[in-house]
Amino acid sequence: MPPLTSEQKKHQEEYYAAKRRYVLAFEEKQRLQNKIIGIQNDRPKLINKMNELESERKRNSEALEEISKTNSSDGDFEDSMKDSAGKLETAAQGFLAIGTSSVAELKDLTEVFSHTDIQTKNSMDSVFENIKNIKNAISNKISDLITEYNTAENELQQSYENERRYNEEIYTQKKIMENAEWDMAYHKRFFQ
Repeated sequence: MPPLTSEQKKHQEEYYAAKRRYVLAFEEKQRLQNKIIGIQNDRPKLINKMNELESERKRNSEALEEISKTNSSDGDFEDSMKDSAGKLETAAQGFLAIGTSSVAELKDLTEVFSHTDIQTKNSMDSVFENIKNIKNAISNKISDLITEYNTAENELQQSYENERRYNEEIYTQKKIMENAEWDMAYHKRFFQ
């Protein structure tokens, strides 16, 4: 084969430059396609995570609703305790009136039952305080779940946007490959 002329060498250089463009575009296209496959493989996991978070949020919301019903009983209990204390006071006064006409030793019913009332009230206050703490913990958990869900939803939206963008870039790389093929075909005929 005779040595190449300077014009043939120029075409040969242009051919190899086009071939490099083709190879680089092909590699970039492959890289982007792999990214799309990764996104498409991760998407169902993300959707499942969102479904789990939503289910857990609903369960916690239902529990919070039930606890709120129990917690609203706190006011009813307070009213009952006040009513009970008032009735005890009235009964104690009546008992004292009856007792003054009797020869038996008088006892103040308020003093007799107040210790029991105080213990009951303290126990119930403790129960309602625990319920309030649990209610706050569940409310915080619901807030955390909502934040996690929103984050996952944003990730899902971003995955769709990334896939669209990668597809646009793949289209660009295909055009580069196509142009490089044309350039290679054009330049190759001058040095072979």
